[in-house]
Amino acid sequence: MASNTLIYRIPGASWVLELPVEALETLQSHTQRRWWSKEAAGQLFSAAPGQSSVRVDAVTRLPPKVASRTGMRLDIPAVVKERELLFKEGLHCLGFWHTHPEPTPSPSSDDIALAAEHARAGQSGFTGLVFAILGTAPAPDGLGVWVHDGTALWRALPEKPAPAPSPAGAAILNPMREHYISVDIETSGPIPGDYSILSLGACAVDNDEKTFYAELKPLNDNSVPEALAVTGFTLEELARDGVEPRVAVANFAVWLAKTVPSGAKPVFVGLNAPFDWSFVNYYFVHFGGANPFGHSALDIKALYMGATGCLWAQTTSAQMANRLHPKKKGTHNALDDALYQAELFRLVRGLPG
Repeated sequence: MASNTLIYRIPGASWVLELPVEALETLQSHTQRRWWSKEAAGQLFSAAPGQSSVRVDAVTRLPPKVASRTGMRLDIPAVVKERELLFKEGLHCLGFWHTHPEPTPSPSSDDIALAAEHARAGQSGFTGLVFAILGTAPAPDGLGVWVHDGTALWRALPEKPAPAPSPAGAAILNPMREHYISVDIETSGPIPGDYSILSLGACAVDNDEKTFYAELKPLNDNSVPEALAVTGFTLEELARDGVEPRVAVANFAVWLAKTVPSGAKPVFVGLNAPFDWSFVNYYFVHFGGANPFGHSALDIKALYMGATGCLWAQTTSAQMANRLHPKKKGTHNALDDALYQAELFRLVRGLPG
């Protein structure tokens, strides 16, 4: 069990709930820190809910029907649809989370009624419905966890303190705290929101066998013909066969959680990284609530310019390849290109000086 995982247990229960730091960071990104902040809510999912240690592998955010600072109503059809979509990807719903504007949260009578209703309606091999409430204080004091078994609401208590923030500069002194992930996307156009990610590929820079790939349903019918031609896709075939964006984002987050070593920070690595990161960031924030990569990306073009002293115009992948002689090539397949980028990144890092 990872040392930076927050553990909750109902006294006397034979199982524990694991909240890894990635799940905790996603939850805390929704904290109601401002007086005008409205309640937020979502669901918790696990790839293996029947184990003695049940790990939260994905945290989603649900669109509310109505939301205010002190209350909200869930869109139940959206709840059901999300569960069905993620179940097809091997993720099982553990329960709900939502925010309160108080430091140390406690369930209201409406919260208890909602938990009871869903616990009785749910059909699962799991012991009960997990019900987490995020307050404004840091975890664990600001994160209350309960389980409703259909008859009563039971408080789960933290067994470990929340992971402490790393000392300033620790990521620089200990390179293992950074884990580089090469990411490439193919899109239908130049800006996120108006246009869609059509495919997404990623790999661990230090291990070509650790890969992720998804082809996504488009957000809309918008496309730039030249951009679409490069991908080899049609919007019609992806609308039919692609993965729902919310599911793809959840699966990517789960893959990252399994790929990045415990205690390490994933670093987004791309070739012309601002473009790819902007789309990935939009999808993570819009569909998943928070971007595991944070607010920055590492651009191989800029790294190459700094390492060689060349002009910016000389940082194209073709000119890099002429100097670095990589074995792989770019193909406009997102996974192939992610693997190609990873090789370029390793070769640039290996340049003398």
